[in-house]
Amino acid sequence: MRYPALLLSLFVLACAPDDSNLPGELGGEPEPPPPYDPMPAWADLEAEAWTEINPGWNTLCSRGQPWGFFVRPGDPKKVVVEFQGGGACWNFGTCSVADAIFKDNIDDVRQAVMAGTFSGIYDQNNDDNPIKGWTHVFVPYCTGDIHWGESEMLYEQEGVESFNLHHKGANNSRAMMYWLSQQGIVAPEKIFVTGCSAGSYGSVGWAPYLMQQYPAAKVVQMGDCGAGVITDSFLSDSFPVWEARKMLPEWIPALHPDTVDLSNMALYDLYREIGNHHSDQRVSQYNTIYDSTQVTYFRYMGAGGDGDPRENWRAGMLDSMKRIADSTENFRYFIAEGEDHCILHRDSFYTVSEDGTSLVDWINSMLDDDTVENPSCENCEPALLE
Repeated sequence: MRYPALLLSLFVLACAPDDSNLPGELGGEPEPPPPYDPMPAWADLEAEAWTEINPGWNTLCSRGQPWGFFVRPGDPKKVVVEFQGGGACWNFGTCSVADAIFKDNIDDVRQAVMAGTFSGIYDQNNDDNPIKGWTHVFVPYCTGDIHWGESEMLYEQEGVESFNLHHKGANNSRAMMYWLSQQGIVAPEKIFVTGCSAGSYGSVGWAPYLMQQYPAAKVVQMGDCGAGVITDSFLSDSFPVWEARKMLPEWIPALHPDTVDLSNMALYDLYREIGNHHSDQRVSQYNTIYDSTQVTYFRYMGAGGDGDPRENWRAGMLDSMKRIADSTENFRYFIAEGEDHCILHRDSFYTVSEDGTSLVDWINSMLDDDTVENPSCENCEPALLE
């Protein structure tokens, strides 16, 4: 077993379209195909309130429902770009309606965002919130491909009715990037790009695009519970389905889509190459030591072999953190006790602390470019991390 996890991780690989569809200066002026309704400009949005933006131009959820993203205007110099989590799928069983292990629409998140039911970083009344008053861009997830897909897939199984699925996560994210660069934020000073679970992989996948698009901004990426511990078989079962190769940042030589060897790529490789190429920026991860959801997906991928999958996942996560930290000076990690999955939307976001450092202070240190440590719990076997 190996623990690679490129974007490949819990879920990866998908392909991007031609350059004409890339946002802003990354690929020239994009020309969205018809039908195309112009997205509202920054000036049209209500201040300190959530607005849903529906871009059209072939943005879709997996089963054909419309997709949109949400913006809450705040300080235009400080921007949060958050990618939603929600599982993944890569075969008939994991993608079927009956047994699906991923979110296939944005109805519930629309209600939650508009109703203001999230806590954690959404609490604008908490003075301890590191992003209080920032502009918040929320990217919903409903495509089963960790925000990286660009494929139309027919899933078939003998004796069972087949079905089509739209793995369009990259296309959806690209539409958000287009709005951000063309009609949204022109010159931010700080960008915090993050996401929970599948959104964690979305955050690291799209972080280099934000770093490239806004070279004068301080960009901090934080993956929330997306360690990328996977089985060998997951690589061959999943990445051809999503077709993510062309979405890799071609300006980073080791990740160029025409030459990268995905069969030997791991999440720690992705963090290393992005971090070292954009060495003036920050990349990071938050995980709990026995994350129950990540362990569950590890089992869905066929985790077996010797030992307990829970312990194997834990060892793989710690090994991945060590590999990235040893090779990437601007990478930081925070490993908390317990098995909770994701922290961004929890009240405990404000109380988690390890090694005498609170999660809030750790994030503030990265955003302020101060000295940043790597807090970890007592149960983290320091020998693996030293």
